[in-house]
Amino acid sequence: MRLYPTENHSDRTIVGRGLLPEEDERKLIAPYLLDGMSFVDIGANIGVYTLFVAHQTRGSARILALEPHPETFRKLVFNVGLNGFDTIACRNVGAGPDRQSAMLHFDGGGNIGSVSLVAEVVNSRMTVPIEIVPLADTLSQAGIGRIDLLKIDIEGYEDRALIPFFETVTPGLWPGAVLVETVHHTVWQRDLVAFLGRSGYEIAGQTAENLLMRQSA
Repeated sequence: MRLYPTENHSDRTIVGRGLLPEEDERKLIAPYLLDGMSFVDIGANIGVYTLFVAHQTRGSARILALEPHPETFRKLVFNVGLNGFDTIACRNVGAGPDRQSAMLHFDGGGNIGSVSLVAEVVNSRMTVPIEIVPLADTLSQAGIGRIDLLKIDIEGYEDRALIPFFETVTPGLWPGAVLVETVHHTVWQRDLVAFLGRSGYEIAGQTAENLLMRQSA
């Protein structure tokens, strides 16, 4: 991982092996990235989406980045610090239905490899204890009362992180748009896409692995 900070925030970005991954997803959310917006990144990893949003909004976006794996979290904090944005809050927690300790499974591959709270999603050879906190609690602690865009990619645990949040907060705190990874939808306990549809969201775009849903007008 290499980062190239400069004196101008608009030139600061993150570079992994020379290229940013998930180009199609970044194009999909680009129209939603406005100055002064609020962005929540659940499963932030090393900060690709977090830093892309910060870069595109010239450092004006208020960003909350959640990454539960301690080693990956250290890399996230390092990348955020090196890029110099001061409106990003990083939290070393996962999102879930209630406050609890849990075991995060990972396969030990390069850069930690595949990681999930759902054991059957990865060829689990290793585990690490992490803290799960309801998203509403983390938002409250961070002082965030509005979400313009939320991205979630937590390898099959998306439903358990988001649906309880929607069911316990007022609609005023619901995200304007949600980018959700659907690759592991078969291990969801509840159909998150159908739930969002019943909650007034419509499909605004999709890629091979992600679905963008926005609140209906």
